Amino acid sequence: MFASRVLKDIFISLFSAIVFLLGKGFIYNSADQIEPLVLVYKKLNPQLYLGDFYAESAKNIFTVRFYYVELLAFLGKYFSIYHISLVGTFLCLFFAAWGLIKITRVIVNDQLTGYATPFFVLFLFISWTVGGNEIQYNLLISSALAKALSIWGVYFLLRKKWFISAILIGLGGLFQVLVDLQLGMIIISFFVLTLRWRMMLRWSLTWFVLICPMLIPILYRQFYAIDSGQFDMSEFYHLLYDFRNPYHYLPNLFPLTSYIKLAILVLIGNGSLYLYLDRKSFYKVQIINGLIILGLIFYTVLILDFGLMSIGKLQWFKSTIGLAAIAAIGVSIAFEYIFKRFSF
Repeated sequence: MFASRVLKDIFISLFSAIVFLLGKGFIYNSADQIEPLVLVYKKLNPQLYLGDFYAESAKNIFTVRFYYVELLAFLGKYFSIYHISLVGTFLCLFFAAWGLIKITRVIVNDQLTGYATPFFVLFLFISWTVGGNEIQYNLLISSALAKALSIWGVYFLLRKKWFISAILIGLGGLFQVLVDLQLGMIIISFFVLTLRWRMMLRWSLTWFVLICPMLIPILYRQFYAIDSGQFDMSEFYHLLYDFRNPYHYLPNLFPLTSYIKLAILVLIGNGSLYLYLDRKSFYKVQIINGLIILGLIFYTVLILDFGLMSIGKLQWFKSTIGLAAIAAIGVSIAFEYIFKRFSF
């Protein structure tokens, strides 16, 4: 029975990854891969891009993509970067789908539930977030690796395997520090609110040890190493927030339709969870939702009302991925229960 279920899980996850790539297409050497792959190619062949401002200046400094670049450069000694990207993208999608199936089962305590979850989370509602963020991608970028690891980290957290959870989420932070910093803050806050002090200490210490090789240097560079006297900081934030990435930082620049779609999904999805989850599990989920929403409110007030522009570097609206994923799982659970009832 167990072996049969695992095989079904693998089949559904493989199918989901294949359909995702066939539907969206595989992206290579463009979009968000442009900047980091230049550094990968430069590491593999130092004679490339001689005199190029970006390649020459970024090759010797620590960036948020440092471990991503190092990993691909190491693998690039043995395989082509194209094939590494293709296989890596496929594996991220495969493990994301499989992890979502397993998370759904833990939430509802039903071994036959979860097969519809990849469809709702990765396909139907993947873009129902705010701030231009998605749970997975059709190209191999740092976020794809971090989110695949984080999904399994959440699964092991739900299974109360705290040590494995902290390791996976910490490792994810080496590739995309913001994703796993936000997730870590939410998990630690959940432990505090539920008065699990010992578990909070164990989890947070393990997580911090794994993520700090990326977190500490980046925090130092972002908040302490910048000499604001060299340039106009207001112009810097304007160029970064308004001009370069208007879809990531400022809540007032995000499309109204994004807020409406997410609100509808959250209401429907959590309504489904209310119907099909026991009250204890439902309230735990709502604590997570509440922490994310509270973070969104604080972020918005601090950056728009108080003008604390530096807080924008935390990009808290990435956490709407969590809101959308939880709600999409709720819709998936309702769909499967209704389907079972009619098929019976």
